[in-house]
Amino acid sequence: MNMTIRQKDIDALRDKLKIGDHVTYRTESIDIKLGYVQKEDNDAVIVRKLPNAVIVEYMAKRGRNMAPVRTAITYREIFFQRRGLIY
Repeated sequence: MNMTIRQKDIDALRDKLKIGDHVTYRTESIDIKLGYVQKEDNDAVIVRKLPNAVIVEYMAKRGRNMAPVRTAITYREIFFQRRGLIY
């Protein structure tokens, strides 16, 4: 499937996103003993909008506990995940 991604489409998404919207943040967890990489999708909430990215917060495992973590996701990644594409 050949798809052209225009900056205009990403800008429209940026204007549509609001603080408090839910997005998916994908993390990789590496197990050295078993020798594999596992990708985990986390439900993240937008807490701040920047010109090229958004700051999101999600709950992550830290040992046996869960702790809130903040990280950045670009608008391009959010655009890809909303279209169902691999990013």
